[in-house]
Amino acid sequence: MSDDKISPMHEELSVEEAPIKWSLNLRDLPDEGIIGEKRSDSAELQALTDMLNDEHELDVKSFVCTYDVRPSTISADKDVGRCLIEGCLGHFELKAQLRQTCVITLERIDTLVVEQFDQTFSSKGGHRPSLMPSEQEIDDLYANEPPLKLIKGKVELGPLVYQYLSMAIDANPRKQGVEFEEEPAPGNGASDKRPSPFVVLENFKHKK
Repeated sequence: MSDDKISPMHEELSVEEAPIKWSLNLRDLPDEGIIGEKRSDSAELQALTDMLNDEHELDVKSFVCTYDVRPSTISADKDVGRCLIEGCLGHFELKAQLRQTCVITLERIDTLVVEQFDQTFSSKGGHRPSLMPSEQEIDDLYANEPPLKLIKGKVELGPLVYQYLSMAIDANPRKQGVEFEEEPAPGNGASDKRPSPFVVLENFKHKK
């Protein structure tokens, strides 16, 4: 994920609001972790399309998120003294096939969104420091999300995955090979060239 994107936890989406319904059971996570994938059915694809159309004009044709979650020791928030808590770390990759409108030709085009992110989970969860952080601490906080809370060994991933998908979508898609054509600057066109002095002289003779 690029550094200039806003943190997906900046504006939280509730489980009920999220178009993707996905919970993962991490209660008895083996030492080697678990690997799997989540594929959206036609009902979820329509729900994704409906919600994303609040910001984008598109259709979601397919959506899949693969995951690799392993046990981990997590550094807690800075305002609790960097104590260590047991949890797990997940690596996620989402792919979505979209149908969008080219901003230049206005043709409908197929686009592919690919986004990767890491997320920690723990039974204690996490929150941002309430004290005024330094500039370096702010950079650290938004570079690494606090742990998501496990409830009875389960974590709800629908809101998190949806927000990463929403941020990764190109708001100005272009058909491959098509570029904006810049208008010539005033005075640079062929019609703006100064006439030959011989043409001026000839016109002057005809006016006499």
